[in-house]
Amino acid sequence: MDKTPKKLTEEGREKLKLEIQKMQEDLKKLREIKANAYTATGDTWHDNPYFNELERDEQQLVVKIALAEKTMHEAEIVDTSKHDANTVEIGSIFKCHCCYNNDKDDIEEEVFEIVGHGESSIEEGKLDYESPVAKNLLGHKLNDVIVFKIPAGEVAYTIVKFYKNWKEVEAE
Repeated sequence: MDKTPKKLTEEGREKLKLEIQKMQEDLKKLREIKANAYTATGDTWHDNPYFNELERDEQQLVVKIALAEKTMHEAEIVDTSKHDANTVEIGSIFKCHCCYNNDKDDIEEEVFEIVGHGESSIEEGKLDYESPVAKNLLGHKLNDVIVFKIPAGEVAYTIVKFYKNWKEVEAE
């Protein structure tokens, strides 16, 4: 098992805090429902399968909360305000020209942001720093061409522009 602490941005840390709070609220509600189920029809598994199901749900939620709290406690917080504006790293927002299988007639333009653990969103162009694509792009600079294999063949990403924030992207 990987012992390296996860990397979170400040935004990711706040998001994780909110997720933990929501799970704790859900756990409290689940325990109230479980207490009612216990008193309603008995506590043994054969008398009350619903209570048994609630007990399993409670155990799963307790584990999820513990893992999230462990991640929060052990995480390395990355200050994205201090990242190098000319190198792909956590916090970087950049545009790439993507060429699949050397098809020069079909070049796609994509904008990505490299984000911390648990912050990814494909729809928003946010790549987790641990994802295969992000791992290939990290450390590269403007006009670098990065070629790597994907399940559908080979892809070449050319970094063509860096942005300070998403507002700059939207302004284009």
